[in-house]
Amino acid sequence: MLFKTTNENPFKLETRNYLIDFVYPKTEKGKIHIEIPEGYKVDSYPKSIVLGLPDEKGMFKYNVSVSANLITTIVSTSINTSIFGTETYAALKDFYRLFVEKQTEKVVLSKI
Repeated sequence: MLFKTTNENPFKLETRNYLIDFVYPKTEKGKIHIEIPEGYKVDSYPKSIVLGLPDEKGMFKYNVSVSANLITTIVSTSINTSIFGTETYAALKDFYRLFVEKQTEKVVLSKI
């Protein structure tokens, strides 16, 4: 992702003793098309992934596809509830860890 990427997990504590309040449920979607320059080819790109939070409280979908001279990235993130209790902190922290890891993976091009 070039824009609107979360580069750091906001949940750093080992444990949490109070609620997490996202204020409101939200969904963000993005689609990016990048044209591969002539004389280059894609060596590697991130694999697609779908991550979910317990009880369908959130979802992260990440899909990168390459066809001919076009790289397409489709990302969808949804947080379906505004309040997370302390019992879901570990799952939320892990969700964001994987979310950040996936968004910071790179597409590698090489000259033909």
